[in-house]
Order: sequence, then structure tokens, then C-alpha cells
Amino acid sequence: MSTYPIRDVEGNIIGFRGVSRDVTERKQAEQALHESEARYRAVLEANPDPLVVFDREGRVVYSNPAFSEVFGWSAEELEGRVMEKFIPDDHLDEGRRMAEQMISGERFSGIETERFTRSGERIPVGISGSGYRDARGTFMGGIVTLRDIREKKRMEEQLLNIHKLESIGTLAGGIAHDFNNLLMAVQGNVSLALYNFDEEHPHYRLFRNIEKSVKSGSRLTSQLLGFARKGRYEVKPVDLNRLVDDVAKTFGRTRKDIIIHSDSAGDLSAVEADEGQLEQMLLNIFMNAGEAMPSGGDLFLATKNMVLEKPDTNFVELEPGRYVQLSVRDTGVGMDRETMDHVFEPFFTTREMGHGTGLGMASVYGIVKGHGGHIEVRSSVGGGTAFDIYLPASDTPLQAEGAEQQDVVKPGKETILLVDDEDMVLTVGGQMLERLGYDVLKSSCGADAMALCESHRERIDLVVLDMVMPGMSGGQVFDHLREKYPGIRVLLSSGYSLEGQAREIMDRGCDGFIQKPFTIQELATRIREILD
Repeated sequence: MSTYPIRDVEGNIIGFRGVSRDVTERKQAEQALHESEARYRAVLEANPDPLVVFDREGRVVYSNPAFSEVFGWSAEELEGRVMEKFIPDDHLDEGRRMAEQMISGERFSGIETERFTRSGERIPVGISGSGYRDARGTFMGGIVTLRDIREKKRMEEQLLNIHKLESIGTLAGGIAHDFNNLLMAVQGNVSLALYNFDEEHPHYRLFRNIEKSVKSGSRLTSQLLGFARKGRYEVKPVDLNRLVDDVAKTFGRTRKDIIIHSDSAGDLSAVEADEGQLEQMLLNIFMNAGEAMPSGGDLFLATKNMVLEKPDTNFVELEPGRYVQLSVRDTGVGMDRETMDHVFEPFFTTREMGHGTGLGMASVYGIVKGHGGHIEVRSSVGGGTAFDIYLPASDTPLQAEGAEQQDVVKPGKETILLVDDEDMVLTVGGQMLERLGYDVLKSSCGADAMALCESHRERIDLVVLDMVMPGMSGGQVFDHLREKYPGIRVLLSSGYSLEGQAREIMDRGCDGFIQKPFTIQELATRIREILD
């Protein structure tokens, strides 16, 4: 409404004139614009990703709460400011190219780069952006959305490490398998010599020392197989509390300067595991802790039940379910970030050359993964180290411990077909069988083995079959034998352990398994277990 006075000739006000205009549409437009601004501001402020709007001079005209949360600057601090030192120097050219793209009307999306926070921390981010223009098409500024990808990068690094360790594990397993074949030749010849020597023989002690060295070499290959997740032999429900207590007592007797503290859950679930492998895992961790505490210290052990109800980014390899958690923490010298990144790699060691193989923690990793578990390490220089291990819980009740049986040499008179592609293993294995009294047929490949079975089927009482062979593998030979001769008995032999392919063959009905290198006593026992 607009009004003005009406005056007479003398200037006196004698009335008013006015104009009223209906502004309903304008008010409705203003209200709609206000609501639209409020709606879009709410959308921007609800955006979980940081967002910042710049004018054509690069000054900030708007930033949302997520930007403040991730990067630390408040909206008030940023408004009207050109953000200096936000882009690292080595990404400045990249930032200029992004600005040029926005000015020219191009968009960019999902570019992974880095930016600084207010505190100076350099973090990885994903950036998307585009320019905005007025009604005449004039460039007014840019809108940039940033995504904090620290968690994504952490998961990618974790998965990359897993894949790298899996590749190394495949290589380590192959080396261990071949090395076990070499040890088999040595062990076989030693067994043959000792079979005829008594303790008074002048060479008896020499051959015993060789046998001890073979066993030491076998322990090294066992650690490699553990890292390669091929080291489980006899899986059964295991009481982890008892096992931890037993190994801790053994370790404690060797390091009385280390005080061991135990916090065990009374209702701890059993775990399906190979007890020997878990013993090796624990001993390796304890010895690693001991190395970190040369002048003594404290070792804290704790167990508890845990339920993973849904997939968790902290446990990328674990399925939801029930787990048993074991924590081992020491008060030693700790590790820096670089050492932590390599701690589970085989042959990595911080000790001097000649002191340690670098296989201890690698085998720990392999044993945990081979049992379907997960391991984490936390450490800082001077702050000690902690390992958190998660193993699947078992519903199977624990079994009573049985008395350990000693291997007894039992000779025989049956006919045995020995199949192995390694000439040295074939030779020494045949000699061991002959020394035990068996009639021996030998074959260096699957095709020849099948031909011998065809021509000597009535004579053959048992096939000692190597698992890894070129051409027809041991598994293929076994399947062909069982299909053609359903009742034939087979003892599987391998430089690998029982898990993996060997376990699959055993599940298909194979009669027994023996791991190289084995003694003549072990071979005799396995054969009689099957034939008797």
C-alpha cells in the first residue's frame, strides 16, 4: 500500500489518496524461495560427506557440518577465506586442473588424492566437483564434495597384505614340500642304517646326530607349512585355557625374569584345532615377547568368548558367529610402524644375521588363518606389543586325553606298490619297504602305476601313493584306482601335511596318510594299521 496527502490551495491536508496492490503471489514466491533455501540447506547440512562451496575468487561461501567434522575448521572460520595450505604441495598442480575443469564446465568425480586437516594431518580423500553459474551462464564458483576414505584405504591395505601373504604362503608351501622330499632321502637312509645298528656300533651316534638334524630341518619346514596354512594334522576340540596354561608354564621355566599374568574365561568355548600347531603358535608368540623383554618384564594373557553378530570391517575375513579371543600382551620394547607392517612376513626378522629364521611370526599367521581365524597386532615403540587372536568356537565337547602310543617296527610279507615321482624318494622308500620284508613294486608316475595295478592286481595289497606328481596327480590316481579296483587299499604320502588336497583325498576314502620325512618305524606302523 502507498498513500499521500491531498492539500487545498493553502496547503492544508484535506484528504488522502492511496494505492493498494495485491502482493499475494510475490509473498507466496518469497515463501517458496525461503522454503527451497531451507530445504536445500538442510540437504547440504545432512550430507554425510564434507562439502564446500567456493566463489569465483576461490573464497569459501559455504561449508557443511561434515566438512568441519572431518577437517576441523568451523563454518565461521572458513567463510570468505581462501583456504591456504589445504592442498599438499605435491597435489597443487592437480588442484589447479580441478579448478580449470570447473571453470570450463566440466565435472570430475571420485578422484583419489590427499588433503590437510586443520591440525596438519594429511588424509586420503575422494573428490568430486563441478562449477555453478548464474542465469546468464556466467561462472560463479565451484561446489566440491570430499569423502574421507581413510577406512577404505585401511581395508584395501589389509586385503593387499592378506593377498601378498597368501602368495608368499603358496611359495613357502612349495619350498617346504620340496625340502621335505630332500629330507626324506636323508631320513630314509639314516633309518635303514640305524635299523641294523645297535647302540654299541661305532657309527650309531653319528647317524643319531644326523637324524636329529633331519628333525630340526623338518621343524623348519613345519613352520613354513604353518605359514602356508598347510600345517594342521589332527583337528579336534581343544581346551585353549589348558593349552595356554601349559605352554605358559613351560615358557615361564625358561624365563623366570618374566612375570606371567593370566585372566582366563571360566566358560571358554572349545576350538576346533590341531593342538600341536596351537602349541607352536603360542610358543612362537611367547618367544617373540621374550626377545622384546631381554631384561624381564610382564606378559599378560587373557581369553574370552566373543560373538560377531554381523560383518565387521575390523575383521574382514571373519564370518558372523562365535569366536574365542586370545590376547597376549608384553611390556617390551615395542615396534615401529614399518616393523609392524612386516611382522608376519616369512624370513623377516629384527635380529642379527644368524640369530633366528624369521619364520616364527609368519607361521603364527599361517596357523591362525589355517584354522579360520584372525590375528591383529598393536604396538608402539617403548609401549610393548599385543597380539589379539580370534579362533572359531566349537560346539563339539572336549575329548578325554588318551595314553600316547609308541611306534613299533612291525615287518610284513605283503606286496606294496610304491608310487613317487622323486627318484631319490622312490629308491630309499623301496629300500625301507624291502628291509621291512615287503615285496615291492615301484612306479614314478600315475600312468605307470595304473599299468602295474592292471598287470599285478592280484598281488598288490597296498599302494603307497605320493600326492604331488606331474601329469596325473596323486588324487587323480587314487580316484582311478578306487573306480577300477574298489577294494584296493591306499596310504597317501606327501611333503605337505594332511590339510588341503590330502584331506580331500582322505575324505574320499583313502585309508591313511604319512608325511615326509618319515622314519622306518613310522612307515611300518602306518602300513600295519591299514593291512591289519
